[in-house]
Amino acid sequence: MRTLASTISNQAYRFWGSLSYQADAKPDQHAHLIAPPTPGPHPLVLCMHGGGWTEGVHHGYVRVAIPLVQQGFAAASVGYRKVHEHPWPAPLDDLTHAFDFFCEHAEEFDLNPGRIAAVGDSAGGHLSLMLSTVRPLQAVVSVSGPTDVRPPVKTSYPKAYHDLCTHPVRSREDIALDASPLLRLQGDSCPVLQLVGSQDEVVPPQQSKDLQDRLTQMGVPNERRIFPGASHALMFEEEEAVHEEMHRFLKRRV
Repeated sequence: MRTLASTISNQAYRFWGSLSYQADAKPDQHAHLIAPPTPGPHPLVLCMHGGGWTEGVHHGYVRVAIPLVQQGFAAASVGYRKVHEHPWPAPLDDLTHAFDFFCEHAEEFDLNPGRIAAVGDSAGGHLSLMLSTVRPLQAVVSVSGPTDVRPPVKTSYPKAYHDLCTHPVRSREDIALDASPLLRLQGDSCPVLQLVGSQDEVVPPQQSKDLQDRLTQMGVPNERRIFPGASHALMFEEEEAVHEEMHRFLKRRV
């Protein structure tokens, strides 16, 4: 049974902790929801953490959610199952359940189900892009997110891509094709903002350029900003600038 947590309210925001968005939810299948104290319905931003699809918890992404709330959005830091225990497409399935949960409970949480976006960094950026292929998002912001997981990927972290594409039945090539936003996004995709460190050693910056070229060719509104000298940890190295770009784009598109 899905658990609706108690509300914590103050003058700055309303908070619902550890919402179970999936029936018989496992530990990773929860979300924190934070919303402005003002009447809605509020647009919602789903926030996905990184961690190579095998690590990380959603609690830390509250640091991304709260600045969004200060801009008038409701924001949910969403957990998802990890591929070393639950092979692809388990993480994407979880995020679709989270999307559906917030739509189903939109009136209760004072949300606008027609105005939902997704943001994330690294694996979370990848999953945000992938979520846009299966649910009607209004916009995606991907920070250091992979767009093409087909081997070989020139990376300092090959284990992450190996784990993502490991499956007990399906071939590695099949998973890579299924899990590459570069191949999955189509002409009806929502607007996309990519934020990229020029010295990213985990995700080759060329991947974001390839997606930019494909989206532009299909007529999909998109932007790409390169941060000179920044690494894969762009979200933390350039936190203020990343938030400014994210907020600017979302306020325009959502």
